[in-house]
Amino acid sequence: MEKIKILLLVSSRFGLPSMRDMVQSQTLGVVGIPAHCEEIIQEVTMLLAPYGIPILVLHKGDFVPTLQTAIERHEINLGFVLSFSFKIPSIIYEHKNLKGFFNVHNGVLPEYRGADPVFQQIKLMEKFPGVTIHKLVDQMDAGDIVLQEKILANFNDTYGLLFDKLAELASKLTATIIKMIYLDLIIPSKPQNELNARYYKKQDASQVSINWQTMDNRTIVALVNACNPWNKGAVTRLNHKLVRILKASVYQDENLSTKNYKPGQILLFKEHEIVVSTLNYGLLMIELIYIDEGFFHASILSSLGFFIGHQFSEIY
Repeated sequence: MEKIKILLLVSSRFGLPSMRDMVQSQTLGVVGIPAHCEEIIQEVTMLLAPYGIPILVLHKGDFVPTLQTAIERHEINLGFVLSFSFKIPSIIYEHKNLKGFFNVHNGVLPEYRGADPVFQQIKLMEKFPGVTIHKLVDQMDAGDIVLQEKILANFNDTYGLLFDKLAELASKLTATIIKMIYLDLIIPSKPQNELNARYYKKQDASQVSINWQTMDNRTIVALVNACNPWNKGAVTRLNHKLVRILKASVYQDENLSTKNYKPGQILLFKEHEIVVSTLNYGLLMIELIYIDEGFFHASILSSLGFFIGHQFSEIY
């Protein structure tokens, strides 16, 4: 059986568990990382220092010939992409030396195509987020599905927690593909159902901001979790002060009426938290916030001159 030598392309921590397991199985041949991903370059350099595995720092203008040379020089016969900033052309993924080149997508396909499916799966309260491995084609995230596995969502998972869970799941699935290739087995695949396809652009400021007039308390909690930690929380405004909510939860108190309050108004200050009214007479407990002065328990707002009745509002 031919020895497996893998070209692994990564732009984020999503690829680190797979990298770890490829090192342990002695299948990792070369790692490629875009030059602008400085933190990942530093982390991977430290992780791979004891093993002598080449790391390619790639630039958008000339990464294709660099990868072609690496495939041939290091006798690469299998490729994986686990979050990568550059679009990979067919001259790479159809290279004659390769037994396969697969994209490992941290979302369910075809429902969650796009740059950040972890964010979208949390924001949209997906009950079964997952990882999809598919063949590379010219269209983004559209190749035939090879493997897909889902996990049961935890409503309280932050972006960071779900990201890491899916990264470990990705490592499990890539290991399955590697074993099948090593055993010279036929890799099954099936086309994606285009009727179910949804593509999400990279989130902008409006997508990480709370709209108190349209979002109920569960929707706000989901957005807060989807923005923690990478955006320091979901963005809102309290008078002229920008506030990012890092941790919040649905709150219930039969003795606390929201009848005379508008969505976003502060109803109660607790020891560390505050309670806010939301759409449809709901309640939201805000626990942690980020403001210009730092990270704080939400109750810090009382010492900054905010009181019961003050109202959070949209930033637009």
